[in-house]
Amino acid sequence: MVALRGKTKLPDGDKFFWVPLEPIGPRDWDPPGALIFYAYWWKINAAGRGKFWGNWFQPKPDQVPKRETWVCVEWRMMANTASKEDGELDCWIDGKKCGAFRVIKWRSTDALKVN
Repeated sequence: MVALRGKTKLPDGDKFFWVPLEPIGPRDWDPPGALIFYAYWWKINAAGRGKFWGNWFQPKPDQVPKRETWVCVEWRMMANTASKEDGELDCWIDGKKCGAFRVIKWRSTDALKVN
């Protein structure tokens, strides 16, 4: 088991990448908050003091699900070619595309697959 939140070591590019979709809030949004991808991979940006936290990919406009309402959330992730920054992450909410993130190098080896 890998402890991900507050991770102090940069993940190895041949071991894993992890990209859940989750709400953040309350900030300026009503509960449950806006949906973001909270991603860990070997190219994440340092958070300071040598620690690495997940980086956000935030769909735009802000996607704040209505409480007690069914929402259809779909996302597609394409792993990069090991030698290129050609990975992708796309998101649709209720059939409307709200996120298209490109130029991502999720992994350092083609042997690591999306699971």
